[in-house]
Amino acid sequence: MGWLWRRVASWHELPMMTSQRPSVRQPIFNIPGVVLAFLAVLVGIHLLREWVLTNAGDLRVLYDYALIPARWSVAFLPDGATEVVNALSDGNAADSRWQLFLLERILRDQQSGLWTAVTHALLHGSWTHLFFNAVWLVAFGSPLARRWGAARFLVFCVVTALMGALTCYLMQPYSLIPTIGASGIVSGLFGASPWYVFDKGGAIESNLRLPRFTFKGMLRNHTTLVFLVFWFVSNYATATLPEVFTGENVNIAWQVHIGGFLAGFVLFPLIDDRLPNA
Repeated sequence: MGWLWRRVASWHELPMMTSQRPSVRQPIFNIPGVVLAFLAVLVGIHLLREWVLTNAGDLRVLYDYALIPARWSVAFLPDGATEVVNALSDGNAADSRWQLFLLERILRDQQSGLWTAVTHALLHGSWTHLFFNAVWLVAFGSPLARRWGAARFLVFCVVTALMGALTCYLMQPYSLIPTIGASGIVSGLFGASPWYVFDKGGAIESNLRLPRFTFKGMLRNHTTLVFLVFWFVSNYATATLPEVFTGENVNIAWQVHIGGFLAGFVLFPLIDDRLPNA
């Protein structure tokens, strides 16, 4: 009976023994609430545009909330309207009717549309466009939201969207092509990741509570440098060959990507409270 008693005793001690071991199991889908809420807003807006609004209503939404750089130039530059007309006449005439329609509305409404610096990130051109942005938001937005919390994460999203829009405007101030999508925010998340994701070569989840890199430490990290090169090369490739990478013949707003990435890179150490090791 001694063997039975020892087995019963071991069962009695098992809960205490296991409770002292750190849990390593993680849920398959561990998405913070703020990221889920953001995705729900993006999907809800696209569903509304696809299933509820008429074509005319959807065009109105695009006009009111998409980023149209020419609108800012007309509103704030003395010769903005003239420059927009000149830029239109020098461009490809394939979509001139749509651009002339936008120019007519801009001149008639005389609204700056400053809010579009942020609202453009809530609109997407297709389900494919939305899907890819959602995947990257989950992959890189979730760890950042867990590291910072909802408030700082949302501030980060607003600022990166705004800076992506500003970069697009500065590089194409007279463009009448509407720009939409959360790509500026996604690029900002990529820009923030070198500060903490690749520390010690560990997985993202294991690095959430670690101090961030110093700038010199980042430059000495081989994985970080490879990531930076890959990001810029892949963005150049998608901008020049959109059909190959997206399956759609669309204009890729690479200026928004660059602005969002640089904003995320600069903003991360200003927001993050886990100081680097000396």
